[in-house]
Amino acid sequence: NSELIIGSDHVPSYAGAVVSGLTFSDDGDMLIGTDHEDPILLKKSNGDIQPLYYDILEPVASQLVWGSGNYLYMFNYETGKVARIDMGKQGAPYFGR
Repeated sequence: NSELIIGSDHVPSYAGAVVSGLTFSDDGDMLIGTDHEDPILLKKSNGDIQPLYYDILEPVASQLVWGSGNYLYMFNYETGKVARIDMGKQGAPYFGR
């Protein structure tokens, strides 16, 4: 069985966006990397869905990886740049972290 968690009907402005990364915070928020102009979509554990930041991050969020502490790293394959984002919380625990 599968369950739809998020779709284009939930966030119409992201309907044409290509999803390229996915990760979770330690409190259950889902962060989705896309090629949208606001490249990280945040689905909060309470169900709210919104861009992580408006007009701050440069598209494309090709890969999302949690580092040590409160830092989320976003790799942009188009520019070859890595952005470090202080999230104010840690990523979900997983093997090797």
